[in-house]
Amino acid sequence: MILFFDMGQGHSHGDHGHSHSHGHSHSHGHGHGHGADDPTMLSVKFGDGLVAKLTAHLSEKDGNELDIFVASENGEPVALALKTFSAKVNNETVTFTAAPADERPEGEPADQCSHYVAKTPFLVPSDTYTVTVSAYSMQGDKLDVVWKNFLPSKYAHHHD
Repeated sequence: MILFFDMGQGHSHGDHGHSHSHGHSHSHGHGHGHGADDPTMLSVKFGDGLVAKLTAHLSEKDGNELDIFVASENGEPVALALKTFSAKVNNETVTFTAAPADERPEGEPADQCSHYVAKTPFLVPSDTYTVTVSAYSMQGDKLDVVWKNFLPSKYAHHHD
């Protein structure tokens, strides 16, 4: 799967011609850390000293979601100039969008993002997934991130 970074505000998804947006905030009362050793996140190094961290938000009430955090190797958030992108979760394609501003680091520019969220209603906490993002930046850099053996119940920052 090839993914192109969308530097704009919306993401047109295939032939559907409509935009996706996150539309709600995680209301579970705590911030998301970017610590290098956070056991609720599965980390994969990519690019030049960057780490992509994957975690699950498991909620029967609000629906299941996946969160991706982009950080430096020492855990500091790194904002990218993109708002949406697609990923493959096993055989399902999902759209990640920029998390609401109140879920991102204070002072993060509005046109950049270090925290992305995707709705994943099909996610089963006890199943294992491979999550794949393959992208080309506008500068032609190829970024490939693959999380293997992602177990939502193990890597959940929230589970109700």
